[in-house]
Amino acid sequence: MVTAAVVAYFFGKEMWDTGAGLVAAALIAIFPGYISRSVDNEAVAIFALLLKFYLFVKAVCWVSTCSIWRAYGCLLVDAGVFVPNLFEDNCDIGYSGWCYCFGCWHSVWLYISPCTGRFYSLLDPTHAKHHIPIIASVSEHQPTAWSSFMFDYHILLFLFPAGLYFCFKRLSDATIFIVMYGLTSLYFAGVMVRLIFVATPAICLISAIAVSATVKNLTSLLRAKQKVPQTGSSKGPGSSKASSKVTLDQAQPFQKNGAIALLVGVFYLLSRYAIHCTWVTSEAYSSPSIVLAARGAHGNRIIFDDYCEAYYWLTQNTPTDAKVMSWWDYGYQITAMGNRTVIVDNNTWNNTHIATVGRAMSSYEDKA
Repeated sequence: MVTAAVVAYFFGKEMWDTGAGLVAAALIAIFPGYISRSVDNEAVAIFALLLKFYLFVKAVCWVSTCSIWRAYGCLLVDAGVFVPNLFEDNCDIGYSGWCYCFGCWHSVWLYISPCTGRFYSLLDPTHAKHHIPIIASVSEHQPTAWSSFMFDYHILLFLFPAGLYFCFKRLSDATIFIVMYGLTSLYFAGVMVRLIFVATPAICLISAIAVSATVKNLTSLLRAKQKVPQTGSSKGPGSSKASSKVTLDQAQPFQKNGAIALLVGVFYLLSRYAIHCTWVTSEAYSSPSIVLAARGAHGNRIIFDDYCEAYYWLTQNTPTDAKVMSWWDYGYQITAMGNRTVIVDNNTWNNTHIATVGRAMSSYEDKA
């Protein structure tokens, strides 16, 4: 989490300014959707995703990027003129044949291994329901409810549109990239509830831009001065009464009071967001999936450690070469904690194989 916050700081600084980087690092450090995956699995996924996007934006926005390709670009221009003259015309037929074979092989490969049902479900949420019901039966593949968005994002749902507005006001390669990333990831997060954490970096970065730009505009109003003309009389040698205008710097009281009130409101909302994230993390996301926690009738915390005990029993009471048939959702846990081979796990792409296991588990013992 610390590494992801550091990368978020440099990413926000590259896109906007130092203030946006600091706010982005603070937001992503306490974001519930990120913490929920860090304590369970995919602990380095957000860090790797952020680092990849940051390096990409850094390379695109680098001033000396053109010097990277200029040298061999000139050589390619000469190659297009002189290299074909070294070959006979008949040699082109051989090259064309290889290109044709490569195109045919690529087309066959695409036909044999098309996109999976999970990928189609992102583009068409009803695809899995009609064609692959076993994918639609997974709770993590269900569409995200608005309560889940509010539970994880809180005030960032309202800061996100404001951040988009500021990004469109100052378009650049970096802001265009983060806008595209934010909109697409937010759509995918709405299609599948498990993809909320994928939209975490974009939501935090765009919201940080909104906070940084708003605070900067409000503080500039506090420092703003208004030129107020004042008429006065002055007497000098050899001159009669002459009116002279003296300009005085006076702070605008209405704008100053409004800016102070808005600044207080911004910091109050951010403090409420921090309190909400702390509560959500402690109540819902502090335990991994194999350790369940709940509150008793008197408010005491109850820990359910049955899964760990079951995997320990499996290790002590089964042969080391035993094959365990369980529902695919427990495959990784049995392999990691029970040290036993499973028939299906979370990485099984053969839906028919999973359906066969499910049919055997739901049938009578003699038929199974």
